Amino acid sequence: MYNKTGILHKGLIKVLSLAFITICGVSCTKSKVRSVGRDFLNNTVELKGLAVNYPKKNTLFPVDFQAPTFRWTDSSGNNSGWYVCISDSLKNILMDEFVRQQLWRPDSSEWESLKRNNTEKQLQVTVISLARKSKQFTGGSQLFRISEDSVGSDIFFRAVTLPFSYAVNNVQTIEWYLGSVRGEAPRKMLDNMPVCANCHSFSPQGPTLAMDVDYGNDKGSYALVRASDTCTIRPQDIITWSSFKKDEGEPTFGLLSQISPSGKYVLSTVKDLSVFTAVDDNLAYSQLFFPIKGIIGIYDVGSNNFTELQGANDPKYVQSNPVWSPDGKKVLFARTETYINEKVKRAGTALLNINDVKEFKQGGKEFKFNIYTVDFNDGTGGIPQPLQDASFNGKSNYFPKYSPDGKWIVFCQAENFMLLQPDSKLYIMKADGTGARLMNCNTDNMNSWHSWSPNGRWLVFSSKEESLYTRLYLTHIDENGNDSPPILLENLVFEKRAVNIPEFFPGKAPEFATIEDDFSNTAPYFAALATDNIRSHYYLRAEQNLSRAMELNPNYIDTYILKILLNSILQQVNSKEEKAEKDRALSIADSLIAINKGDIESEFLKASLLSSKGENDKALSILNSIISRSPSFYRAYDLLATIYKKQNKPDLAIRTYRKMIAMVPLNELEISLSIAKLHLSKNHTEDALSILKMMSEKHPDYDEIHKNLCGIYIGKKDLRSARYEIDILLNDDSTNYTYYFMNSEIADLAGEKDKARRYYAEGRELLNHKLEQNREDIPLYFEIAGILQNSKDLQGAVEEYDEILKHFPSNYKALKEKARVMLMMQQWQDAIVLYEKLLNLYDPEEEFYNNTAIAYIKLGNYEEALNCFNNTLKLNPSNEDALYNRTRLYKMIGSPQ
Repeated sequence: MYNKTGILHKGLIKVLSLAFITICGVSCTKSKVRSVGRDFLNNTVELKGLAVNYPKKNTLFPVDFQAPTFRWTDSSGNNSGWYVCISDSLKNILMDEFVRQQLWRPDSSEWESLKRNNTEKQLQVTVISLARKSKQFTGGSQLFRISEDSVGSDIFFRAVTLPFSYAVNNVQTIEWYLGSVRGEAPRKMLDNMPVCANCHSFSPQGPTLAMDVDYGNDKGSYALVRASDTCTIRPQDIITWSSFKKDEGEPTFGLLSQISPSGKYVLSTVKDLSVFTAVDDNLAYSQLFFPIKGIIGIYDVGSNNFTELQGANDPKYVQSNPVWSPDGKKVLFARTETYINEKVKRAGTALLNINDVKEFKQGGKEFKFNIYTVDFNDGTGGIPQPLQDASFNGKSNYFPKYSPDGKWIVFCQAENFMLLQPDSKLYIMKADGTGARLMNCNTDNMNSWHSWSPNGRWLVFSSKEESLYTRLYLTHIDENGNDSPPILLENLVFEKRAVNIPEFFPGKAPEFATIEDDFSNTAPYFAALATDNIRSHYYLRAEQNLSRAMELNPNYIDTYILKILLNSILQQVNSKEEKAEKDRALSIADSLIAINKGDIESEFLKASLLSSKGENDKALSILNSIISRSPSFYRAYDLLATIYKKQNKPDLAIRTYRKMIAMVPLNELEISLSIAKLHLSKNHTEDALSILKMMSEKHPDYDEIHKNLCGIYIGKKDLRSARYEIDILLNDDSTNYTYYFMNSEIADLAGEKDKARRYYAEGRELLNHKLEQNREDIPLYFEIAGILQNSKDLQGAVEEYDEILKHFPSNYKALKEKARVMLMMQQWQDAIVLYEKLLNLYDPEEEFYNNTAIAYIKLGNYEEALNCFNNTLKLNPSNEDALYNRTRLYKMIGSPQ
């Protein structure tokens, strides 16, 4: 720094001089900017070119709100810094700062001081800057206030990964938090749960947390648990809306449930169906979800009984989204005419393909809800009345929420549908349904999922105004229903997570520590999870989950019922192991019947097990007893028809099906299709054709009808009609490989060989693609193996059967078909090994012994071959193949026999 004489270097003197000049220049500039700012505040100078974007004019911040981030845009574009200040109505500067970005968050301690001394006073934020090149000043300001009304309550909400299809398949990534407006980071309450949980509400009594939890992906599962300390959700804390009139056979999943203010009742949408599909090409709005059928059900917490709410239970309408008045005496709900989409109905809880609901996705079909009110009357209900300003206005109206004093209702309005609508706006009206007006807090991009603070002065809501990922906003509502511009809850913003379903917590937040999942490691959970696996064709996972369920509780009968279903799908029925499991399940059923004498559910399970064992007469006896005592037990008729089909009694099966239609008219299409298929199985083609034609006229958009019609026309070689049907199918779904195979068959019958080959190749490609998407879909392997076998690609067929056996080593069909292929390939020893495995795992069959004998003959082992033929004839003394081949074998070995 100094030379040897102690004198500063000239170069360093120059650098320090420049630095001093720069500091003076910056200081002088700041002083000048600050001076211009005072003049701007006093209206002695006019500045333009800068706009304060946040907060908006006349925004109200709660007195317990964190220091917000003020933001602005500057048209000059070449500023290196800005002067920001907050002043009062007397132009006194209360705090100020120079910043180098176009945003500013005040010091938290200074902000707290500002709030204490300036509640309900007009404040102004002012931003000034000096352009470096033009030396021109820009400036702008915005008025805001600090409300003396506190929020006074924390917010419970969910943070979800996007897109929706990813969240559905990775539910463990969804998290739940409790956060405040005070500025601290939200507290994580629950994460890494292996099931989806969504709609939640709180009863002030307790308080009680009521939340949808897909217990093993049972969409009807619902948890009711005290929200204090460590809130542990146990199996006994979970009810299921599926129990509502279960004997009628209609699915109930439960949707948009809400607990009453007293905590004595819960309302939900039951007997429901919904449009439920992923829209992966739109990250912000990556799902389409709204109910198209349903009534309002009631769960009585004290009595554990399910009923329905009169006035909100008309099957002609979809009635959903029930909401309590603060005193629990009235119920609001959204209603419109029911729309039965058969594809949605057959899918049940499964995520739909977008093609299944393209009438909605492509904008061709509207679906608008109206808001109704009905008296609760301790569960007896009343006469529903539409709310004047939230009904029949050409829009869809939904999500009504009463203010805590019962004076106001805030609801959503969009052009169509419900949930996650880009054009959704918030409206406020009087509780009598009049005086509705658009709220000031609305942003330009979705406004929904709102909740009133317990003191009735603040409303939290979700919006996508500033991000593809939903964020939470707050607005103040005064005694006259006037609301303020929205303020962002910055501390509740998540990176690449949508924040939704905000609900104010009515209790003391510090006393609500965490939520723990104590229900997912149970047999019912894994059994229910396997149900969803089977529905989604994840058969390997289903097998694993059922094994886990049996380990946890070998006496849980639902596991055995599901295992029987899975084995049927995989074509591995009646192995020695499965027979032992069926016997075990029957023993459990008998125990349940002994404990709960007269319990129809237990008796029905026993009938189902007996039928699966082939003991159909015993099953029929039980079913007839059930029906005599409970004529409306729908599932008994369904099993009855199935048994009649097994017994080759089509007339009785059809009579039973018709009775089922009379019981549940909404199932007419599905049951009529079963009748048509029954006729086809008996070669009563014209009877089937007559039913299918009639169904086609009533349900022109239902592919299963057209598929069966096409198959009939191909069989009749009516190519013109077959082409008409296949065109409908391909127009509706151009990705279905079976349609291409049918089209190939039509072209082949018409002599169009090139077209037939092309359609066949396209079908193969789509089939392979479908298998690539889900390597657990075992029936697809069988289809591919069968195609390869028919085309003489025997080695390819073997490889497909090996894939199945890799996952399911005891699979009956894979072992049997592979053994046949081994014989065709003259791999005699391999065939013998496979047949021996079949004989070890399953009851002996004539084919097993006959084919093994042939393989032994080819290997020159005549003694073993003779034993096999003798075993065949023990099973069936009249087996002509065995008699003929044994005679030939005797001649070969020179036996006098």
